[in-house]
Amino acid sequence: MNLFEDFLNLVLPSKCVLCQVVGSSICIQCQQKHISGSRAVERFDLQGFAVCEYTQEVAKVIHEFKENSVTSLAEQMAQSLAALVPASCKVLVPMPSKRQSFYKRGYVPAKVLAVAVAKQIAKSQKRLLLVSDVLGVSKEVQDQASLSGAQRRNNLTGAMVTSANAALGPVWLIDDIVTTGSTFLEAKRCLAANGVLVLGFLAFAETLPKNRQNSHGKPV
Repeated sequence: MNLFEDFLNLVLPSKCVLCQVVGSSICIQCQQKHISGSRAVERFDLQGFAVCEYTQEVAKVIHEFKENSVTSLAEQMAQSLAALVPASCKVLVPMPSKRQSFYKRGYVPAKVLAVAVAKQIAKSQKRLLLVSDVLGVSKEVQDQASLSGAQRRNNLTGAMVTSANAALGPVWLIDDIVTTGSTFLEAKRCLAANGVLVLGFLAFAETLPKNRQNSHGKPV
């Protein structure tokens, strides 16, 4: 949290985005109840980790973070994510935003989250984690929400460009949500074409495949 956010919190104390209790953007009770269940995640040939399942409550947290500019949530989201970062991870590469999304928000959510994770790692583990914002979107793509898995892959194929090269070293990808994994797959393709090895990915929330949603509660 920066000095301006500290000042605002003094004048206008934060409320939990889920239960409205004054104190922080997510209260301890809601964290324990809704932001839990970290797990290993696999998409295509990529291995990764997610903090929690994409439930209605988690969807609200992410919506507030991305669409209502409650960027203070990144600090609390990062605390959970930092615990999943492998000791071997030296570089985080955040997923880029579409041009129109950046113009609307004024920031790239995955980058804000990655920076918050790096700060948390420095604070709790006393080690440096580089955030390398080297991916960009090279063409306009459709909104992914209404697309099938195959449509998402086709939508994103060839959509990213990078300024990175092999000198960057092995990296881990990071984003707020992993659904089909198409975004991570395209990022890996783009980076690999420039000689960058992708070791895995980190996501705050995992959208479960449809065949697993009935027993875990259908995400929004």
